[in-house]
Amino acid sequence: MKIYSIVIMLLLLSSCALKVDQSEAKKAAESLLTDIMNGSFDNIDQYYTDASNESEPMEQKKLRFKQLEEVTGKIKSFEFMDLKEEYDSDKGLNQLTVRYKVFCEKVTVMQTFIFINDEGDSKIIFQNIENFSKEEN
Repeated sequence: MKIYSIVIMLLLLSSCALKVDQSEAKKAAESLLTDIMNGSFDNIDQYYTDASNESEPMEQKKLRFKQLEEVTGKIKSFEFMDLKEEYDSDKGLNQLTVRYKVFCEKVTVMQTFIFINDEGDSKIIFQNIENFSKEEN
């Protein structure tokens, strides 16, 4: 019976360790948005998982953000919308989706970030940017 209890405790502890820290993820998303708003791209890799950084190197990210800015205009401000925690059984990951309404000079967009626990840190594994419509609120 003791071994069974220990196994259960270890499983619970390991599943908690894979969870994304909500406040850490929110802080990271807001720091990234602030860096983009200020045109500071030198450290943007720190926000993304190693796998994301391998598939899209920093220079490509810089180019993508600059091209996006040409379309949307510079970021003026942003506001937190919501977050949702879920377990992706296909990937075997706990993930946290965080959404922000981002006010740019030309248009308002919704930025969605999906965070995972990447070796103890909350890192972005996916990011989506789309026009904001009131129906999505």
